[in-house]
Amino acid sequence: GSYVGEIALLDHRPRTATVVAKTPVSIEVIGQREFAGLLAEVPELSQQLLATVSRRLADLDEQQQQQQS
Repeated sequence: GSYVGEIALLDHRPRTATVVAKTPVSIEVIGQREFAGLLAEVPELSQQLLATVSRRLADLDEQQQQQQS
């Protein structure tokens, strides 16, 4: 149920995420066109992505503040 690389699809940038699986996983790789179609078909996914991106940004901001202290 997790996802990575969504920022690249939202912002049209190269992916910067790296993932190492500790257990067997199934993955699906989609391109920007398929991603846009999926967001149009499943509006709830947009809301979930927005919440995840917001959390990740808040976590990064907190980490930077801690490093500066």
